[in-house]
Amino acid sequence: MTFDAIWAWAALGLLLIAIEIGTSTFYALWFGLAAFVMALVAWLFPDTPFAIQLGCFALLSFSIVMMWRLNYTYTEQGSRVGQS
Repeated sequence: MTFDAIWAWAALGLLLIAIEIGTSTFYALWFGLAAFVMALVAWLFPDTPFAIQLGCFALLSFSIVMMWRLNYTYTEQGSRVGQS
């Protein structure tokens, strides 16, 4: 695409990271990371059609979230504050 696609993906990445800061759920973080990777791809391959970029973003987002879900282990906090 054009130089504008780079900025669009980067802006989407920043927006998703900002949402992640507000929610702290770790889901928007991975989508934001995928958007930044797509900004890099749009910079390296500027003639990539938008449909291909969207497909790569979806595949990359899904892959990153699945890698996180498979490697994440929930650990219970040792604090029992408020319990008698």
